[in-house]
Amino acid sequence: MKIIMITGFLGSGKTTLMQNILCEYGKSMKAGVIVNDFGKENIDAKLLGEEGIALSELSNGSIFCACIKDKFVDSLIEMSHRDLEYLFIEASGLADPSNMGIILEGIKNETGGRLQMQGSVCITDAQTFLNIYNLLPAVERQITHADMIIVNKSSMVGAETIEKIHEIIKEKNTEAAIYDTDFCKVDMQHAIFELTNHKKEAEETTNAVSNRALTLVVKGDTPVQPEVLEDLLRSVMPSAYRIKGFAQTTEGCMSVSCTMKNFNMNPWKEAEPTSIVFVSAVGIQLISLVSGWLQEHKETGLRIG
Repeated sequence: MKIIMITGFLGSGKTTLMQNILCEYGKSMKAGVIVNDFGKENIDAKLLGEEGIALSELSNGSIFCACIKDKFVDSLIEMSHRDLEYLFIEASGLADPSNMGIILEGIKNETGGRLQMQGSVCITDAQTFLNIYNLLPAVERQITHADMIIVNKSSMVGAETIEKIHEIIKEKNTEAAIYDTDFCKVDMQHAIFELTNHKKEAEETTNAVSNRALTLVVKGDTPVQPEVLEDLLRSVMPSAYRIKGFAQTTEGCMSVSCTMKNFNMNPWKEAEPTSIVFVSAVGIQLISLVSGWLQEHKETGLRIG
């Protein structure tokens, strides 16, 4: 069973790439997916819902951190005993995958050596990469341990920015192929299924319980007006690495997907309860920001859950 890992910072496009893969190949291959979401609510697993795909959800931390690594190990072992050709691992945006090799080596007896690392794909967000690269060690490790790197949303920035991003990537990883694109559109057969594993030396992850980012979830039981919800999201966006989830509005269910620079709220095909995950870029200050907005808009019925 071949493992393809997908890494990349929050909002870079990991779920979009997984959706592209499953849309194009989901019916023709035996595949399993392990979805790791940093927040308590695994929003990405709902976004990836695909009939016939073996799906394992791991939430509330990085799969490479001691906080939920044991659950990741259990999922790997369980998947290894299924009749699958590929196992895709969509890591959390804050995940440092440096110890993946150590993890696989440690479970060889339990898996019978059936899990083979095909390679790692790292997705970078051209709009935010230069701002967050030096702030978070996990982002650098994602680049270092990648076999292929997608510079996503590349049309949203100028040629000079793309050139600088390439320079930084090549400083840390001279072997990985680099693709500039939008919406993670790449030649799947060549870029994904023919990945070359450069077998980087494994090292201890920087993910630890002590350096976990703060997350909170906003919930609600009654529909809210879309423009009111948008006001909440836009007021918090500059202070959150990532905002994602679902919301019941007066115009139907909406999927929410925001980064510091991008706002997206679109109609969703199924009814989902209001549950929006916020990943803080400002520590506990985010709680004050969200609480303050909720206090001023009690009529919405929204609350921190």
